[in-house]
Amino acid sequence: MGNLFRDLQQAWNTEGESSEARAALARWAEHRPELHAFTSPAHLLRACHSRSNPTARRLVDELTEDAGQDAWALRTVLQAVLPGLGSMARQHRRLANGGREPFGSIADLDQFLVCTAYERIPAVAAEQPHYRLNAIVDSTWSRLRSHAAAHRRDVDSRVPLDEANSLVAAPSRTDAEELALTLVDAVERRVLRTIDARLLYATRVAGHSAAELADTLDWQTASLLRRRHRVQQVMAAEVLGEPRPRHGCVAPAKVSA
Repeated sequence: MGNLFRDLQQAWNTEGESSEARAALARWAEHRPELHAFTSPAHLLRACHSRSNPTARRLVDELTEDAGQDAWALRTVLQAVLPGLGSMARQHRRLANGGREPFGSIADLDQFLVCTAYERIPAVAAEQPHYRLNAIVDSTWSRLRSHAAAHRRDVDSRVPLDEANSLVAAPSRTDAEELALTLVDAVERRVLRTIDARLLYATRVAGHSAAELADTLDWQTASLLRRRHRVQQVMAAEVLGEPRPRHGCVAPAKVSA
């Protein structure tokens, strides 16, 4: 049986350096001159995944803006999040046992993750201005979690047709609810501390400004912003399937004098 992640990587090893890919990079560089530092989309992603080139990471994140109209941009962004998707697949292999679990094989699970992420890329680009790679993987995990829960509910509620009552579909979750689930999962897996998950939600979703939150917590605004940045670095490392930064779940913020 084939391995979708391996097959995509092997294809990218050739396609990412092709003349068509290089032409796409040159086209993107017309609007993002910093891309001239890279020779191909494959070169750009190697730098992005190295953790030593924040410019490359930012450029790939910005490239999501073109994904809705540019097939090469879409393919490049998908390749950028594959390590995170692969890590997710390995962590949730138990979902591929069939029966009460939603997938009959590992291949089915892999396909669900890749197809969901592929669909989410242009949507995320339109929804938020920063940390889009993180959001793509986070929302893919939320969809996986929701899909698994729905499948189990369906299996548990099956009855003979002549005994079935009318069923009403549950309303779909909002983006804010999906982010909340993602942050809860990060806390449960000890990726984030509870206070850091709340900090992200309060400032990125609930609409509270950093200054307002710092005043409520009696922190310095600059310290809160630095802490939020470190938290986002931790989540970004999770997205790309890379080791977390050394500061781990971040140190306590500095309290105002």
